[in-house]
Amino acid sequence: MSTRTPQTFTIKSAGIDVLVTRKRIKNMNLRINREGKVLLSIPAWCTKSDAAAFLAREQDWIARSRAKVDKRVGPLMKERYREGEATMLWGEPYRLSFVPWERSVFRPDVDPACHAIELRLSSTLVEEANGARTIPKEAIDLMRRIELEKELPRLAAFAEERVGAHATEWHVRTMKTRWGSCSVKLGRICLNSELAAYPISCAEAVSCHEACHLLVPNHSEVFYKELGRACPGYREVRRLLREHPHLA
Repeated sequence: MSTRTPQTFTIKSAGIDVLVTRKRIKNMNLRINREGKVLLSIPAWCTKSDAAAFLAREQDWIARSRAKVDKRVGPLMKERYREGEATMLWGEPYRLSFVPWERSVFRPDVDPACHAIELRLSSTLVEEANGARTIPKEAIDLMRRIELEKELPRLAAFAEERVGAHATEWHVRTMKTRWGSCSVKLGRICLNSELAAYPISCAEAVSCHEACHLLVPNHSEVFYKELGRACPGYREVRRLLREHPHLA
């Protein structure tokens, strides 16, 4: 029986579960994703003991970084949204309202002129307490997915023209840790539905990023050279997505 350590495994360090992944890299790379999960990439030759020792040395940094993420991302963890409040769509606040809709198909009506979103969904999904009605987060997620899907043909054409490569398929789905993905083998690109909360330039930059993987399947210097050519403002978009998550 082989005793080789798996390529991906979990280490508990100071009471925190850390996801560790072996990669073709020279040095250990530690990061906190936008949900506050601790991720560690290690070279193939590293042992679990090496990884555990490294994490022990970085406990102060981990604690500080997770505290920053908790403060920044906390509002995103709300499960429900109060009617009359604003949620973000294409980088702008839109006021939410609810209309009972007893059909099985969810329907959001977006009014850009008034910056308003009317959500038509079953009244059984809306809670009412103390004169206030709250809307489930799933309805907001689905609304953003629908709005991004409307923009998808234009985004695909934009990215493919800028990059000079063509995908076989473009899709939208909800992702927890990535803004997009590209299956190089299948030529399939997916965009995170949450991009619809941000200015359209963010969706354009992520579309270019994923399309560039059709040319360069890694994040090497060559890849970023291609991305810079296709989308000169990608660094600003990356900063915006990292530092300013939408508030509702």
